[in-house]
Amino acid sequence: MSNLNRRKFLSFLSVSTTIPTLAIFSQSTAFATDFPMVDEMSVQAVALKYLSLSETDSHSCSTCALFQGDADAKIGTCPLFNGSRVSANAVCVAWAPKG
Repeated sequence: MSNLNRRKFLSFLSVSTTIPTLAIFSQSTAFATDFPMVDEMSVQAVALKYLSLSETDSHSCSTCALFQGDADAKIGTCPLFNGSRVSANAVCVAWAPKG
């Protein structure tokens, strides 16, 4: 196999594996609004001491660096609760200030 054919093959291989991966990723994030709210009794929520209503305004999901949503959003997503949405007023022990 010549170097030119090998390069074409490797180029094709990298593109053919990247496109399906991107398609799967875009599908999983495109429908984040379809995710259910975090179940406070789930193993993950209990382990992270998730509360649907924070006791202080300064420590809530909306002020956490992990919260993914608009600044004025009432609900968003969090990488710690994959496949679920979190309330902007909630909090857990992994809270970290936005920097």
